[in-house]
Amino acid sequence: MFWPRFSSLSVPNLIEKLNESIVGWKRYYGAIQPTEQFRELDSYIAEGLARALSLRVTHGELRRDADFYGMIRDLALLQDVSPPERKSALWRIVRRVKALSMQLSGQEAEFEVQGPKPVLSLVEGFKVQKQESSDQGLKPEESNQQKRKVESQPVAVNSLQSENTQPAASNTKEPENAQDATPATQPASSEQQVDQAVRKQKRRYLRQAVEGAELIITEPGAFIGKTFKRVVVKQQRQVVMEIPFRQLRHIIVAAHGITLSSDVITLCAHERVPIDFLDYHGEPVARLCTPLDSVGNTGLQQLRALHDGSGLTIARTIVYGKLKNQLNLVKYYHKYRKHVDEAFSQTFAEVAQKFTVLLTDLKAYAPSGTDYDTGRQRLLAFEGQGGNLYWRMIRLLLEDDVKFPGRERRGATDLVNSLLNYGYGMLYPRVHHALVLAGLNPCVSFLHVPQDDKPTLVFDMIEEFRAQAVDRVIFGMITKGEELTLESQTQRLARETVQKIIRNILERLATPVPYRGQEKPLQEIIHLQAKLLAEHLYGRKRYRPYIASW
Repeated sequence: MFWPRFSSLSVPNLIEKLNESIVGWKRYYGAIQPTEQFRELDSYIAEGLARALSLRVTHGELRRDADFYGMIRDLALLQDVSPPERKSALWRIVRRVKALSMQLSGQEAEFEVQGPKPVLSLVEGFKVQKQESSDQGLKPEESNQQKRKVESQPVAVNSLQSENTQPAASNTKEPENAQDATPATQPASSEQQVDQAVRKQKRRYLRQAVEGAELIITEPGAFIGKTFKRVVVKQQRQVVMEIPFRQLRHIIVAAHGITLSSDVITLCAHERVPIDFLDYHGEPVARLCTPLDSVGNTGLQQLRALHDGSGLTIARTIVYGKLKNQLNLVKYYHKYRKHVDEAFSQTFAEVAQKFTVLLTDLKAYAPSGTDYDTGRQRLLAFEGQGGNLYWRMIRLLLEDDVKFPGRERRGATDLVNSLLNYGYGMLYPRVHHALVLAGLNPCVSFLHVPQDDKPTLVFDMIEEFRAQAVDRVIFGMITKGEELTLESQTQRLARETVQKIIRNILERLATPVPYRGQEKPLQEIIHLQAKLLAEHLYGRKRYRPYIASW
């Protein structure tokens, strides 16, 4: 909304307002956004500025190249580049102004109302999106020929630091649902396209923010150290990765022979960044984190819930959420297989009916007034019945791709269970961290029997997220035919396979999904559910499970 508001100002005032906005954007988003995102924003800003100045040329307010150059040389987006690069970028903007002034005459009204169209990418420079209100009956190629077409090469301010710098490739996939695509014969309106672009970019930013907050080491022999305000990873004395500490939220060591400097450990302790160690199977081995003083008060509320039996209501809610998410994941796969896999579809009808009856019985079950152990066993029986139905469908889902004997936890030697166990191992420390930050005692649980030195509340909370955060990822990797292997001698997951699991699960945790009328990354939802449980124990809110859509 910047350009419609300020494009009519005088050039000095326009530059002043623009610089204020640039500084504000970078201060606000600088902590989580990678450099590539600001380069894209810089590209958009430079295109809008070039268009605003081109209007002055058509109105006769500006005539000389030196006028343009003198007015824009103090742009805030060029503050962090070297003088030669700044000069080069400024002259590219000037050349863009001259090109637009010859091609945008007669279109000032459209520009002043809507503002500049966003650029496609930094690499492609300031390309104008092919979308006009009068092009609804034309194909993009025909529209591009009949409408204004920039014949000259667009300004290349896309790489202010270097002409050859390329932004990182995006993992964002194109929408596959018909409702997300705009038919060629009926293009979306300008407002609809803007809304779609904003939603897509917001999801991309959220994903990058979560992914960029994780440091996972899977290569043996790596060294993790600190230099200034960055965490540095070295392999054979060569720097292979640097991460600004302000965006780091979690470190996972998933290989042997890793060396951590005491400076990194101390800094993580001060900033409350946990360091988790996983074994070859993904099982949590140890955790380094700052002790929190708030656990005691909420821990007393947890013990009170166990004493008065109200914890069984929490346990029932957790089981309901787990079974509902398992059913919804099966529904998700049935949605795409019902017309091509008759056996899967027939079995689904039977399983879905039994699931529905089971969930109805669970919802009607009133555990209050019963012995806690008796109530717990009854809820675990509900969980077991649902699990049998769920894994029956999963065996059918995977039978054409891999042999799956059934669910095995510890000591699994088959591929599917090894993949699942490693994925759950990645989830455990995240749930543990969320519970601790919410002030909960991880050792006081409601569904699982509390055990000495085991964080059984983590076992409770993870149930809501197994199917959607891990199962969906693992099954997707298998059915898409990704190369996943076990080492022949040790029956452990191959290193390349582990890296694929980590990459895909991190992407899933970073993906925004519907939650209470909003879109939140799964990683954040885990923390929100932990906070909700704490609020429930104090009687401030009612605990509701996270249930994914399908």
